[in-house]
Amino acid sequence: MSGIVLRVSLCPIYLPKRFGGYSVWKPLALGVIALDLLVGAIGFNPSVDPRLLDYVPPVVKFLQQDKSMWRMTAFDPAVCANLYPAQGCKTFNANGPWYFGFQDVRGYDSIILKQYAEYMSVIDAQDETQFNRIAPLTTYGGLDSPMLDLLNVKYVLTDPQVPIESPKYKLVYDAEVKVYENLGVLPRAFTMPIGCETITNDPLSALKEHDPRTTVII
Repeated sequence: MSGIVLRVSLCPIYLPKRFGGYSVWKPLALGVIALDLLVGAIGFNPSVDPRLLDYVPPVVKFLQQDKSMWRMTAFDPAVCANLYPAQGCKTFNANGPWYFGFQDVRGYDSIILKQYAEYMSVIDAQDETQFNRIAPLTTYGGLDSPMLDLLNVKYVLTDPQVPIESPKYKLVYDAEVKVYENLGVLPRAFTMPIGCETITNDPLSALKEHDPRTTVII
């Protein structure tokens, strides 16, 4: 068809003046391009049943009962690589919780604040920033970090085969996933006594040395 259009372009054939009087090969060329794109793209874009958008997982219904202000994350330790070699546990993978209005300290975003990424790296290793991701927790050190409490992380989700064995966490939901409540969670804002501040030029180092639950780092 392209060859025919090229051959016609050598002929002095024009559209009627009421259609613009253009050389006839021009609309033919546009038609060939449009047809080529249409034929090549038929069936390319996948589709799924839109009723899936109306499905609310049971764990979401459970979490929606808590009307207070809280954040969440997931625990994806090294054992997950043995359970699911291809990708790990990826429990309620970010950014899935956002669809239901949950505030997640993890996240996938093309632009991640450097300050926040550095803060999270003090809590636990951040080895997914090259993929534009703030990673889930992978160690008990991260789970026990007071900086996690400071982030208002009330719920930590895990795979059903990955329990959290810590007195700081209480199992509150056990079905398709496990949900643990952080008993040490702090509110978004709270007051502290006068004289508990420390002044520093290196806040990240100070966060490692001082408990932010009892010290204001300036």
